[in-house]
Amino acid sequence: MGGKYLLPLHMECKRVKCQCDEFSSQFCKYKQAAKPKKVKAKPKARKKKLIPIPKIDTIVWEFCSIAFRLQDADKMGNASCSTCNTQLYYYGTGKAHMGHFLSRRFRNTKFLRTNMSIQCSTCNSAIYHGRPYEMGRFLNNKYGEGTAEKMIAMAAIPTKFSRQDYKVILFEMAHFIYKESESKHLFEWKESMAKYKQELILSIVEGKTTIDDEVILGKYRLP
Repeated sequence: MGGKYLLPLHMECKRVKCQCDEFSSQFCKYKQAAKPKKVKAKPKARKKKLIPIPKIDTIVWEFCSIAFRLQDADKMGNASCSTCNTQLYYYGTGKAHMGHFLSRRFRNTKFLRTNMSIQCSTCNSAIYHGRPYEMGRFLNNKYGEGTAEKMIAMAAIPTKFSRQDYKVILFEMAHFIYKESESKHLFEWKESMAKYKQELILSIVEGKTTIDDEVILGKYRLP
């Protein structure tokens, strides 16, 4: 075939059996091997996002509240309000609270045992604001004279908790909750706690999760 016939024959070869010569076959779509399909790479497993600091703070406070209410209760789970002596049960929505002498907005004293004690929901309501005067007197009687003044001085120091700071408190409270609930056989607190938090407490107590491990909190992680 002449060169002038190559182009028309080449255009027709898509519909009929290709008769292109060796020279034109390298340009022929009919004879060209099918291009291999690109294999899509499997998406990498996304690492869980870091848990937001406000959520860490909420979880740590939940652990603290349960731990110290367990400590203030007797073996039957009963306790008395620190500011009005009302008898109450350590667990239950709207019943027992872990009240603060100084507000929780002061980070430096928020998780300190010497700044809080069990209270009834009335004393710890927005009406009475935790009865700070009565709470201060109670803490001085329980932990020694000058405790309230010490808390006031510490609260004035600006503090910012790191993730590691929260992690240390979290592990400490996990051990505390397990120890107190096992010794007093009080487990009602599990009714309102998310399953992953209960599993975390057990994992910490059994040594499966250490302070150097990555802690998973629900959909997030706490390095």
